[in-house]
Amino acid sequence: MAQAIQGPLDETVFSDPGWAVRNGWGCLHINSILHYFGSSPFMDPTSNNRVLMVQAQSNQDTWNRIIDYQRFEATLRGMQGIEYVVTGTPQQLNAQGEDTGIWVIRKQNRRKRPGAQDEVTTLGTYYIVGENIYQAPSVGDVLNHRLLTSTTAFSKFVSLASSLPLFTPATGHTYLPATYKPATKTIDPARSRATTPGLEPPPSSQASISQPVAGKPTPKITATDARTLFDSLALSLRYGHEFMDENPLKGEPGSFHFSATSQAVYEQRLQRERAAQAAAAAAAAAAAQSAPSTQGSQPGSQVQSAVGTPMRDEGRDKPSPGRKGSEGKPKAKRRKSKAPTSPSTPIAA
Repeated sequence: MAQAIQGPLDETVFSDPGWAVRNGWGCLHINSILHYFGSSPFMDPTSNNRVLMVQAQSNQDTWNRIIDYQRFEATLRGMQGIEYVVTGTPQQLNAQGEDTGIWVIRKQNRRKRPGAQDEVTTLGTYYIVGENIYQAPSVGDVLNHRLLTSTTAFSKFVSLASSLPLFTPATGHTYLPATYKPATKTIDPARSRATTPGLEPPPSSQASISQPVAGKPTPKITATDARTLFDSLALSLRYGHEFMDENPLKGEPGSFHFSATSQAVYEQRLQRERAAQAAAAAAAAAAAQSAPSTQGSQPGSQVQSAVGTPMRDEGRDKPSPGRKGSEGKPKAKRRKSKAPTSPSTPIAA
């Protein structure tokens, strides 16, 4: 008789090691596996298998049909209702005859249709591993468990990762262990809390007043940290020149793809650099051509101003005009007389 088990069947394991010997089967094989399954609480008491097993206790013909699996299955096909059939047998592992010892039994509902094939609906699947019987969970239970496991792991990851990233304008986003975070600074009691800082005692008095600071444990750098740093530097050197705006992603979630290949992006960047260099060279050449004309115009203006403005001495050295066709003699230069000085006053040389 099947034992009554408390709790969900998909969380139950049934095993009866001495069943095959007690019932004269010797071991579990294709003819006895359904009878062993019938001794477990997994078999529905209203199923066709259970009805035939009960009838076989008082009917020899029925017993002869259910002790052979081929005849047992043929009898079940001729009936309508819930039935259990073997859909998987143990697979042989080697030439010595060892097998996996795994049986697969399916629970299904058969409905007869006149003039057509029977309609068979699967209701459940069971596994027999050795002498242990398990009920396979439903697809909904599997998805629920997987989603719950993934959500729990992701929640732990988010809570752990939220304390790791640091951002500064100089370095950007960095991810360091929590031990590398600087401690929160507190306000020095010697400094005024007002807008204007108060007077501070000299360093010697501060050292005597302040409490001794406990030494912070120095974080240890392991081989894994060094390897992670090396990999980060390698990735930075390899992909540091790539930008999302140059090669954006296209598509939908699950089918993302880059808009261009890395080689095409590199060639476009190289063309832009060459165009920028050519423009800079053209601007430099234009500036070099305009420089001589500017320099040549400046000395000319200086010469014109020098020629256009006569010197005072030029009018003096120029001879005065005489008669027509003759030149007058230049005037004799006379030395102006100076007042006599005292003999005791030396004259500056």
